[in-house]
Amino acid sequence: IKKVNKINQKRSEEYFYSYKWGDYITHVDYGVGIFRGIVKKHNKDYLKLEYANNSTVHLLAQRIDMIAPLVGTKKQKINNLGGRAWSARMDKAKNNIRNIIADMVDVNKNRLLRREIAYKKEDYFEKLLGESFPYTETGDQAEAIKDIYKDMVSPGLMDRLIIGDVGFGKTEVALRAAAKAAFSGVLTMVVAPTTILANQHYILFKNRLDNFGVIVEMLSRFVTQKKQNIIINNIVNKQVDILVGTHKLLSDTIPKNRLGLLIIDDEHRFGVVHKNKLLKLKQSVDVLTLTATPIPRTLQQAILGLKSVSLINTPPVKRVPIKTQVVYQNWGFIKKIMDVELNRGGQVYFLHNRINSMRFYEKKIVELLPGSNIASAHGEMNSRDLEKTILSFFEGNIKVLITTTIIEAGLDVPNANTIIITAAHMYGLSQLYQIRGRVGRGERQGFCYLVIPKEEGLTGDATERLKTIQENADLGSGYRISIKDLELRGAGNVFGYEQSGHISNVGYHLYCKMFND
Repeated sequence: IKKVNKINQKRSEEYFYSYKWGDYITHVDYGVGIFRGIVKKHNKDYLKLEYANNSTVHLLAQRIDMIAPLVGTKKQKINNLGGRAWSARMDKAKNNIRNIIADMVDVNKNRLLRREIAYKKEDYFEKLLGESFPYTETGDQAEAIKDIYKDMVSPGLMDRLIIGDVGFGKTEVALRAAAKAAFSGVLTMVVAPTTILANQHYILFKNRLDNFGVIVEMLSRFVTQKKQNIIINNIVNKQVDILVGTHKLLSDTIPKNRLGLLIIDDEHRFGVVHKNKLLKLKQSVDVLTLTATPIPRTLQQAILGLKSVSLINTPPVKRVPIKTQVVYQNWGFIKKIMDVELNRGGQVYFLHNRINSMRFYEKKIVELLPGSNIASAHGEMNSRDLEKTILSFFEGNIKVLITTTIIEAGLDVPNANTIIITAAHMYGLSQLYQIRGRVGRGERQGFCYLVIPKEEGLTGDATERLKTIQENADLGSGYRISIKDLELRGAGNVFGYEQSGHISNVGYHLYCKMFND
C-alpha cells in the first residue's frame, strides 16, 4: 500500500503498516476483518475487507486511518457487520482508557506538593561529577540529565520516566540525580528488582561518588543482619546519603522520614505487593523510574502528555551491534567460540536455566577448557558464595560463568563479550533481548549464540522468536522487538496491567490510537 502511505505521509508513521493479503485488521466502526487486497472502482483505490458471513467492506484508500493491524490478540475471530459485539468492546475499551487517564491525573496532583527540603540550584560538585564520567555523554543522556535537574529545582514533585535500550546509559542519569540530592542533604533510595542488579548499582555508585564524600550503602541478602542494623542506625543519624537495595528497602523497618528521592529500576519486574508499597511511597517524594522495556511509540505519545518522559535512543559512542547466531547443540563448535573469546582476553557467559543439570555443564566445560577458571552462579546458592562468584567474574578472575537468568537484569561486565544461551527456544523474545544485552557493552564486538537441540522440533512461535532476535541485532532495536513480542505473546502477557484485556479486545494499535484521541 505504498501509494496510500504517500497520501498520508503527514499522519503519524506509526499507524502505517505493510498489510499483506490475509492479515487481520480492526476497523473503527466494523471491528475485526481480513484484508483482501486493493480493488479499483471508478478510478479510485479501495481496500477490500472481509467480514463474517461473506460480507465485504470497501474502504477508500485515503481513509486507511480507519483501520489498524490486529496485534496483541491470540485467537482472532472476525466480526459480524450487523452485530453489536464490536461496539460493546469499543465502549469497554473507552471506559478503561478514561479510568487510566483519571488515575494518571490523580498521580499528577503530587506534582503540586511541596518538597520538605529544597535541592540546591547548582553545585560545584555536580560539574566535577559530570567531568569525572569516564565515557562520552550521548546527546540523549545530556538532555535527560538536564530535564531531571530542571524538575528537581522546579516547584512540585518530580515523576519522570527514563526509557532507554539495554546498555544505553540510564544508570548514569540516575546517579547524577542521586548525587544532586546527596549534595543537598536529601536521602535517596535506589530500588532494584534483583540482588545482583542492586549489587551492581551499589558498586557503580560507590566507585563514582566516594571521592565526593557521598556515603552509599546497600541492603540486600548479600549483607549480614549485623551490618544491616548498623546501616539502619546510620540512616537515623544522617550518616547515609544514598541507600541501594532490593524490595527490602520498602520494609517498615527502614526509616524513611529523610527520604526525598526514590529511583526505581525496572518497576514492571516487581510483584503486586511491592508495587503497591512503591505507589504509597511515590506520593510524597520525587520519583525517577528507569525502564529498558521499550514502550511502543504510540503509547509513549499518549503517556507524554500525562507523565514526564526522557528517551535515551542514542547508543554510547563506539558501541557496535551484537552479532547473533542460532546454532545447533555441538560441543566442538561451543569449545571453538569459547576459545576465541578467551584468547582475546575476554570472558564468557554460559547461560543454562536448569539448576539441577548445571553440574553436568560445569564438568563438561572444565573438560573442554582445562586450566581456565570456571564457576557457576544461580539463585539457590548461599548469598555469600553467590556474591563472591559474581564479584570474582566482575573482577575478571573467573573466565567462564555458567549461570541462570539471574544475570538477565543489570550485570555489566565490559570484558565479557560472548554469551552462549542453551535451549534458546524456551525463552520469550523480550527476555532473550535483555539477556543478549549483557554482552557488547564496551567497544569490543559482542557475540550471542542461541543454541537449540537437534532432535527437538521447534514450534512455529519459537522459530519466529529466534528469527526475530537474530534479525534485530542493530543498536536500539528493542522497539521492534517489543511489537513482535506483542504479536507472538498477546498484549496481556507483555503489559501485565489491567488494561491488557482491553488491548486484546480491540487490538493493540487501535487501543493506542484511542488513547491518543
